[in-house]
Amino acid sequence: MKNLKLVLIAFLFMGIGVVQAQVNKVDLTQQKGVFTTESLTLASGDYQFNIHNDNVGHDVGFVLVPKGMYDADKHIKEAYVKAPVATGSSAMTDVVTLAPGEYEFFCPMNKTPKYTLTVTDKMMDNKEKMMDKKDKMMDKAHSMEKGEKTMKKGEKGMENKKM
Repeated sequence: MKNLKLVLIAFLFMGIGVVQAQVNKVDLTQQKGVFTTESLTLASGDYQFNIHNDNVGHDVGFVLVPKGMYDADKHIKEAYVKAPVATGSSAMTDVVTLAPGEYEFFCPMNKTPKYTLTVTDKMMDNKEKMMDKKDKMMDKAHSMEKGEKTMKKGEKGMENKKM
């Protein structure tokens, strides 16, 4: 029974490590009336936004919405900073889970334009990367095959000269 408890505890600790998802950090800086980043493309997943106030002269915030949905009830509340960000400081949002789609971010306190945030499907990104690797491997194999044919031609030429 004691061994069973130890095994269960070991599995519990192993499971805790697996459950923790990777949270990506995105730094966004605001200057007077603008974000310095005008558009973003991210893979789907969990994110925290670090909002920096670069001498705007007053507090700033951060609003993230599905594209075109500006009403306060449509704001992604996890993307709010916990308190207004004072000049010269930074603040993090809570963790935001982003699904594939189009979003916009802006700051009503700093009267910034609305900027585009595009979220792509992580699985599609991985598939495209795998296809690129496959293509590169095929190209490499093809050039190796050409090299072997060239070598064989050279060997045959050498054999003919010996005769």
